[in-house]
Amino acid sequence: MKQVQQSIRARRLRQRHLLLQRRRRERERSKGKRTVPLWWWGPIGMLAIGIIVAGSAAGAAYGVYLSYADDLVEPDAILVTESVLGTSKVFDHGGPQEGKLLFEFADPLSGLRNPVRIDEISLQLINATVSTEDASFFENRGVNFRGLLRAGVENLGLSEAEFLEGSGGSSITQQLVKNVLIPVEERTERSVSRKIKETILAVELTNQFSKAQILEWYLNTIFYGNLAYGVGAASLRYFDKPPSALTLSEAALLAGLPQAPATYDPFTNLRLAKARQAEVLDLMVQHGYISQLQAEFAKSEPLQFANQEFDIVAPHFVFYVRDRIEALCQRGRISFTAEIYECSDLLTHGGLRITTTLDVAMQATAEEILRRDLASFEEQTGARNAALVAIHPKTGEILAMVGSRDFFREDIEGQVNLATSLNSPGSAFKPITYVAGFIQDPERWNPGTILWDVPLAYEEVDGTIFSPVNFDGIDRGPVSVRSALANSMNIPAFRAADTIGVTYVLDIAHRMGITSMRDPSQFGPSITLGGGDVSLLDLAYAYSVLANNGVMRGQRTVSDLPIGHRELDPIAILEISDARGRLLFQQDSPAQRQVIPAPQAYQITDILSDNPARSILYGLNSTLVLDRPAAAKTGTAGDPHRNDVRRDFWTVGYTPDLVAGVWVGNADNSPMTGGTSSRTAGLIWHDFMRAAHTGTQPSEFAVPEGLTTAQVYLPQLTLLSSERQGAPPQDPCAHRVTELFIQSAVPKIENKICFEVAIDRTTLLRADETTANTQIEEGFFLIPPVEEGVAAPDAAILNWLRSNKVVYVRHESEGEIGSIAVIHSPINGAVLDGDFVTVRGRAGGSALTGWSLAYAPGPAPQDEEFTSIVSMAGQGISGQLERWDVRGLAPGVYVLRLIAENDLFGETVADVHVRITGNAGRENDEEGAPAAAESESGDDPNGNAPETSGISESADPENDSAEPP
Repeated sequence: MKQVQQSIRARRLRQRHLLLQRRRRERERSKGKRTVPLWWWGPIGMLAIGIIVAGSAAGAAYGVYLSYADDLVEPDAILVTESVLGTSKVFDHGGPQEGKLLFEFADPLSGLRNPVRIDEISLQLINATVSTEDASFFENRGVNFRGLLRAGVENLGLSEAEFLEGSGGSSITQQLVKNVLIPVEERTERSVSRKIKETILAVELTNQFSKAQILEWYLNTIFYGNLAYGVGAASLRYFDKPPSALTLSEAALLAGLPQAPATYDPFTNLRLAKARQAEVLDLMVQHGYISQLQAEFAKSEPLQFANQEFDIVAPHFVFYVRDRIEALCQRGRISFTAEIYECSDLLTHGGLRITTTLDVAMQATAEEILRRDLASFEEQTGARNAALVAIHPKTGEILAMVGSRDFFREDIEGQVNLATSLNSPGSAFKPITYVAGFIQDPERWNPGTILWDVPLAYEEVDGTIFSPVNFDGIDRGPVSVRSALANSMNIPAFRAADTIGVTYVLDIAHRMGITSMRDPSQFGPSITLGGGDVSLLDLAYAYSVLANNGVMRGQRTVSDLPIGHRELDPIAILEISDARGRLLFQQDSPAQRQVIPAPQAYQITDILSDNPARSILYGLNSTLVLDRPAAAKTGTAGDPHRNDVRRDFWTVGYTPDLVAGVWVGNADNSPMTGGTSSRTAGLIWHDFMRAAHTGTQPSEFAVPEGLTTAQVYLPQLTLLSSERQGAPPQDPCAHRVTELFIQSAVPKIENKICFEVAIDRTTLLRADETTANTQIEEGFFLIPPVEEGVAAPDAAILNWLRSNKVVYVRHESEGEIGSIAVIHSPINGAVLDGDFVTVRGRAGGSALTGWSLAYAPGPAPQDEEFTSIVSMAGQGISGQLERWDVRGLAPGVYVLRLIAENDLFGETVADVHVRITGNAGRENDEEGAPAAAESESGDDPNGNAPETSGISESADPENDSAEPP
């Protein structure tokens, strides 16, 4: 094979040598002895820079001139003489032999291959080009002396530019020489010798050919952007007309493009293109080609551009591949051939045959479904665009990439690749947050970990207060990580990110494939709600790690990423060869890295595929349900602190065989007017995944080693509205579920919400040595968490528990707010000598269903001996319970009993022993104390005057202003 290639190359070199000899003989016959123009010795002296200096022998300069001039070949002959391999072609995964051609990159010589004659080109375009590129073209001898002098000063370091870093100063003829006659490997050199060669060849070209011929060659080879080489292609590409029909306005716009085709592209930046057009028109006025009035009219004339469409399949993917080829080349991963020396020339001159990973059938399905579903909800939501990425998790190969609804639609900025653009992922980032916790501390963080979904206020770095809210504005109290993630609850996720730490969360995100958000100091816990931007491709790649139980598959990265970020990239290119079949690049078996532990990755998959767990938000028949095991997560993002503004809808999910991510929104970031992520992006995701799996057997997610199950408490609580406060109390520790844990990290104290303790039934505080045995209740009870360094539980947690009548162990800082039955006055052992006694106390607690007050004679009466004073149902009380009429009672010891009826504990009893003296109406003068320890204000309900309390021993009762039960 090598010998054949050498033979072919030798034959082509001989052909080129013979052609050069023939051209030299023709020139000598027609012109006789070569004569070097006398005016040339000045430029030669200036440009030689040490090779030809002032005072050098004319013979030496003449020799240099001949050595370069003999290389001149007319541009038409370049098609035969130059070893150009031709255009590059991109194929799907079938390759050149069996695959589908996606796109053929434009041939830089296409203008020469299909030239437009000079008399078929608008005079306006000729004048505009000359005015812009080389105003002295028709007078000079191939060199623009003014530009050449400026370039010489700049490149010699005599101006602000560095040595050899100045401007080119090239004439039209010199540009033609550089673009066509200078060998490919020399074109990008910034050297004196290359500039001398270019200049000499320009002079020779001018000597031998007419200005019309040179201009024709130039206009047929110049690059106008948008894959258009030559004026014929450009005129059709931008205005859908031949170059002979161009107006002054159109000609001026085209003439301004070659200087910077990407910058002045009217399809992507019309403002800059029009500014450049105005510059060209002003130059035409300056050089006398048009009047000022004509220029102003042309500036204001509306431009009617041609349809942007051209023959291409999966355009965003194709141009993504183009960028990947250049990146691979820059890192030395693509072999050069004898004809190609620069990465920038690979696609234009290399004749590449590029085999990609694209599944063209899956791509077509994705495009069709995306457009169909988007049209179905566009009017209701205001969403005009969408993107989709599909990756094979077992190889890391990109199977489909739809970068926008329509690549050729200007009104939606269709050429923007929304698959690689950065957008806020909303809640689609939450799985990364939780898996970071699972990895950081498997015992503390697991699917059964309880998080508190209650209001919080977080102070940002700038001092502003951020209070996250859930999708429906409802706070659900204690929830498990499984429920919080499955139902996309914002407050628990925010608390998790804050506790785990933003730096650690981003470290895991970067390991899993996210390449943005590189400076953790710029972000807070809101990253888990979409507070940082990611690309759809990156997020889908990160989810492929979850699908692979923590393994990332792909190729060595070509991105310039910091240490600690991903080491692999998704694969888009399988093989690159040139037109002659020489292999330049081949993707071997995908590389793989275990970037996160398998058990923790599976825990996330188990949650995201748990359809009953997510039914609170999505119901049981959502778009996230497929006909096979599938894990999925939605995301919604909008303006901070504004839940009514939606800018991004996401759904990313996977089966064991395919990962797909969908983004819905607007490329200009304008907000949507309605909709939800599950019914927009989720709909597209569902329909695509169903179609992509057609004809394949469902497969289960592989369960890795290192996992076990155990039972933990899971609160199953009902949210109580104000109309339902009569509902019975709720026991959060009445339910257990089987949950998935790391084998070595099963929680030692259940799931750190329900603890086995003994409590005082009368107060719901922890029992201590002063608690009577009859009031002790043992079992598992919810104990609200107290953060380190804080004196009491979060008030928001306590308020939620109370308002929803949830039984919990009270904290000592709450005082007696949790008391079930307590008599404050009269105190134990009090002597009563009045007619009426005001009884104060509390009958309350979230479990209260009723209470009663009674008395009985003797120090230890039987239950049947008690006489009722008052009995109430369903309502707690704190303060004055009743006024006890003790008139007619025989002197002696009595038991005053408060009974609180409780659904959880039954009856809770508080007894107070008192002594009745029988001295009604008399003042108690013992120790000088008044007969009444306190007086009552207000009228007696029966119309009697206020009575004294009848307590002869003063007490210190609880203030009546205590919080109601």
